Amino acid sequence: MPLTFLDVASSRAAMACDGQSLGELFLENTKLHPTLATKPGKPVSASGKSYPFAPRVPVPAALAPLLAAPSAEVMMPLELYLVAPDGQDGVYHYDVGSRALEMLAGSGTPVDTSTLFPKDVAVPSEPVLIIVTGVPLRVTTMAGERGYRTMLLQAGRVAEAMHARAIDRFFDDRVSDLIGVDGVNELPLVILAVGLG
Repeated sequence: MPLTFLDVASSRAAMACDGQSLGELFLENTKLHPTLATKPGKPVSASGKSYPFAPRVPVPAALAPLLAAPSAEVMMPLELYLVAPDGQDGVYHYDVGSRALEMLAGSGTPVDTSTLFPKDVAVPSEPVLIIVTGVPLRVTTMAGERGYRTMLLQAGRVAEAMHARAIDRFFDDRVSDLIGVDGVNELPLVILAVGLG
């Protein structure tokens, strides 16, 4: 039985046992099979998550056009988190339904973003960082492991729509801890550095 992407994400040791590279496992497990093409699974709620008790703030006017760019279809497997611009310290989750920013617990203090990146990656000077995460279950229940490819493509479409500088070299665990996700059921895909000028 082939490994699923969750097996790969949780245990790289399993890869070594079969002698397959990560690329081989990904390719094999995300191929479109005739059975998947004709029998889609049941869709999972794509409404996005929300933090109902989190303080809400309106989206700053300079960010509103950026966050409105991705369509609902593109955002289905994704979530957005913002490391706030100067003067609005903290980390926020973007609630697609209410089009508002939700302040996450523990936010409200400046975030040292230099700890999120390796030393050879220039720390972004743009005033806003948008962390794009993926929720694989939202797409894999309908398309099997191939949904993982879709999720990655959607993250690329969001980056393109926002005309942002995409950074894919970051410490996954530190980013996951910053925004409060487990790194498996919801995982950081890319960090977008966005200028407001």
